[in-house]
Amino acid sequence: MMIPRRSQARQIREDAAEFAYLREHPPHINNGEEFRYRRDDNNNTPSHIANFTKGLPHEPNTGLLLNSADYRAFVLSIQSGNTTDFARTPLGPADPNLTVVPRTLYVALITPQTATPNSVNAWQSAIAQGAEGGNGANVRAWESAGAGLTFDLEGFDAQALTMPPAPTLDSPELAAEISEVYLQALLRDVHFSQFRDPSAAWRK
Repeated sequence: MMIPRRSQARQIREDAAEFAYLREHPPHINNGEEFRYRRDDNNNTPSHIANFTKGLPHEPNTGLLLNSADYRAFVLSIQSGNTTDFARTPLGPADPNLTVVPRTLYVALITPQTATPNSVNAWQSAIAQGAEGGNGANVRAWESAGAGLTFDLEGFDAQALTMPPAPTLDSPELAAEISEVYLQALLRDVHFSQFRDPSAAWRK
């Protein structure tokens, strides 16, 4: 008796799922820099200068995080994937007009009106424009911040794959990568036929 195709399809998917489940998942190793660099203050708190802190409030004078607790809240959010955790994470730049940033209170956010008075909606989606009672969103949140926790029905699970640790901030490897990126930016508008001319990039 021929097995119905729907049953065959189900069996193939179950076999594939079992095979994927039994496959060894590699460990995810970081480069050890998350808490290595410290602030020059009495509390010796971590600065997280080598980690992703984009979107979190920063001090306008130093560029450092306003509060290292914000980073921990962000990490908790991307680990849980819970939208409530993301909503509780402070978001947005500090007011650049303040010379002293209080550590216990978060200062007013830069609004689209103060940042780009001539094109307040140019960077906003329709959803963002309708936020805050139709006044528009004050800041832009992270894009797909919880995407790493999404489960896929095709291919490897997102966390079944890994990659080598990122080069450390003081490593020759990172210096070479930065130099390469800057060189690519410098030569972006230089025609390939002019690459032998050392002055071509500067003329641009």
